[in-house]
Amino acid sequence: MRKGNLTVLASVMTMVMVAMAAGAGTMAYFSDTATSSGNTLSAGTYDIKLWGSSWEDSVSGTWTVTDWAPGEEYTATLYIKNTGTLKVVTMSIKPSALTNSDPSNPMSAMIIIEEFTVAKPGKVMSHMESWMESIFGNGDGKFTLQEFYESPYWFYTGPEDGAINPGAEGYITFKFKFDDGAENQYQGDSCTFTLTINAYQGPKDYTVVGDCGYGYGVA
Repeated sequence: MRKGNLTVLASVMTMVMVAMAAGAGTMAYFSDTATSSGNTLSAGTYDIKLWGSSWEDSVSGTWTVTDWAPGEEYTATLYIKNTGTLKVVTMSIKPSALTNSDPSNPMSAMIIIEEFTVAKPGKVMSHMESWMESIFGNGDGKFTLQEFYESPYWFYTGPEDGAINPGAEGYITFKFKFDDGAENQYQGDSCTFTLTINAYQGPKDYTVVGDCGYGYGVA
């Protein structure tokens, strides 16, 4: 009798232990899931425009001077706008595609750049010609359009000068003078050039002049 009872009791204990072990293996925990959907990575747009009669990628005949006499001056301004979604950090500027009606007596060699100014929002860099003549020119004290064109260097303005943020504007101004030493062989002559402006999203490798961030370098 005792033996039978002991046997039955042992069997019950065994069954309880098995049930507990099984319960431990299937125990559940609360959980939750959060999702972030509709994620989009888009490239920004990079675009500068110039003002003619409207904001355009390129403009023609922005500056036209007629019946120019030796000793006379002409101030020319070109407005720039960042119409993209990314800021313009660095710009390079240089005359290109220069042609003279009389290549043997190029009028561009008699056009003196008396003032060269580049302006960004909150920063105006004026009288750049004062140091450019010694680097772009021949050191005779007259910085000409011909010298700017023929030089291997571009004028650069970089991050230290501030950026042109999306929607913001800047400008470039030249003050030209028809050299008062121009003689009769220049009568009726003309010259035409394109001013090229490159805009960059980041910094570029160029030689900085002073502590203002502008300078010179190759394209």
